[in-house]
Amino acid sequence: MTSCPVAVRGLVRVLAAALFVAAIAACDSIDPTSNGFGITFVNDTGRAVHLKLCSDGGCRHFDYSDRWKIGYSGEENISDQQLLTRWLVEDDVTGRTLGCLPLEFDRKYQGVVVRISQKVPCPGKTPLVVTSTIASSDPVLSNAVALATAVAIAPGGHVAEFRLRCGWYLHPKRRVRPGLWRVSLNGAAFSFETYPNGTASGISHTETRRQWVRMTEGSGWSGTLHLSPTGSEIGNGPTTDICAGVLG
Repeated sequence: MTSCPVAVRGLVRVLAAALFVAAIAACDSIDPTSNGFGITFVNDTGRAVHLKLCSDGGCRHFDYSDRWKIGYSGEENISDQQLLTRWLVEDDVTGRTLGCLPLEFDRKYQGVVVRISQKVPCPGKTPLVVTSTIASSDPVLSNAVALATAVAIAPGGHVAEFRLRCGWYLHPKRRVRPGLWRVSLNGAAFSFETYPNGTASGISHTETRRQWVRMTEGSGWSGTLHLSPTGSEIGNGPTTDICAGVLG
């Protein structure tokens, strides 16, 4: 995945000409008026920080840096052209790197909120799962089993958007098309698999919906959706070959 600079801040930030030309040469257009949208960052870290927009994949160079006070929230702009964009979070007092915020979108979203505490070790390879209004155009998935990755969680944590890699409806059995789907989280059973001593030491942990939301926002989620009228399960443990139609 190409990592490219974003040439906007508040729809008016303009990078130096050389950086802008380099971005255009390496990437699709990132003109905010056509291929960008606003996202809100919230400084919930309990400390003042600097947000630095990374201009390279390793987050060693930056296009700009802004100071964010404790509790401050504000809007930045980001591409909707599936470009992995990173912000580095730096302690305002010590200058120590606290982590990075990798983000990527392939369409415009509304109401995106990124908590700065969602930072991950730099540079961050996997886009964060964000709080966002889920598009009403997304179809609702039910009565199905699928392999999926969480993309966004609606405010309140009752509905999530998942990108399906493959899946099958249960009754009658037929394929589910890949792509973005809305899934209700209400009433589902949630589990996280951890591996303290390698892949052979898997331990399953049952979580509440709120715990699952918090963990997913912090570290992402990919796994299996078992969505049945008699009870839904959402987990990231070992599974059968769902793509081949083996549903367990």
